[in-house]
Amino acid sequence: MARILTGLALAGGGARGIAHIGVLKTLHERGVTVDRLAGTSAGAIVAAMYASRPDPHWIESHFRKFLASEEFLRLGTQRLAQRYERDSDGGVFSRRLKDHMVVNLSLLRQYIIPRELLRDALAFLVPAQTFAELEIPLMVCAADLNAGEAVVYEEGDLINALCNSASIPGVLEAEIDDASVLADGGVFLPVPVAPLRSKVDFVIASEVNQRRLPKLEQLSVYSLMMRAEHLTQITLAHLQASAADFVFYPEVKALHWSQFGAFDELLASGIYESLLRIDPLQRRLARARSPVRRWLHGVRTRLAGTA
Repeated sequence: MARILTGLALAGGGARGIAHIGVLKTLHERGVTVDRLAGTSAGAIVAAMYASRPDPHWIESHFRKFLASEEFLRLGTQRLAQRYERDSDGGVFSRRLKDHMVVNLSLLRQYIIPRELLRDALAFLVPAQTFAELEIPLMVCAADLNAGEAVVYEEGDLINALCNSASIPGVLEAEIDDASVLADGGVFLPVPVAPLRSKVDFVIASEVNQRRLPKLEQLSVYSLMMRAEHLTQITLAHLQASAADFVFYPEVKALHWSQFGAFDELLASGIYESLLRIDPLQRRLARARSPVRRWLHGVRTRLAGTA
C-alpha cells in the first residue's frame, strides 16, 4: 500500500504550545510519520525542535532544561504570568491603573522584551541554525504588519525566522526595516494548515488556542480590548483548523501564553488528547491511502490551485 505524505501544523499559543510536545510523543510512539511541518509562533519553535531532532522525549527534556536556564529567566515571561494571575483577581482600582499604564506604555514604547533575548532563548532551544540543517522540511509562519500579509519561511536563517514568527506585537521586538514590520505569525496563520496543503496528501493539526474564556466581571478598556481580540483569534484559529484532515484539541483551559509554569499540565493534556484520538487518526490515514481517495485528493488540490 502506497505511503501518503503527511504534514503536521502546530498552532501558536505561547506556553500552551507545550501541549504539542505531548501530541508529538503519541504520534512518534504510534509510528505516524511526519513528512513536513508547519508552525506558527510557539508551534514553530516546537516544530523546529522536532525537525532538528525528531525525538519528542529529547524535546521534553531539553524544554525542561530551558525553563531552568538563564536564557529563559532573562525573557521575563514569568513576571508577565504573575501579573496576569494577580490581575485575574484584582479589583476595580488595579484594572484602572493597568488601563492607564497600558495607554502610556503604548505611546512610549514599541515592545517590552528585546529581540536579542528571544534570539538567545531560541538558540538554546533549537540545535539547528539554518533550514538546510533540518531532518524534516519545515515552514515557519510570520506576519508582515506593513504589507498586511503572511510570510512563510522555508530556507535561510532558521533562528531569525523563528524570532519573527514568535514576536508578539507590542510584547516582543519586531524586525523592522524600510518596507516591512515582521511579527507573530498568529496574526494571519494561527493554525498553519494552508501552507501545507499543496505539499502533502494529509494534514494533521494541533490547535492550542483558548476555547473557554472566563466571564467578564470587571469591565475596563483593557479587558474589553483583550476579549475582542481573543474572540477574533479563536474564531480565525477554529476556521483554519477545520481545513485540516484531522485535528487534535488539547485542553488548555484559560491558560495565558506566558504561564510556562503549567508545563506538566499542558504536556499531560497533549498526551491525553492524542492518546484518546490516535486510533481514529490511524483509521483516517489508512483510508486516505486508497488509490481512489488519493486520486480525488489530487483533483481537489489541482482545482484549489487554479481557484
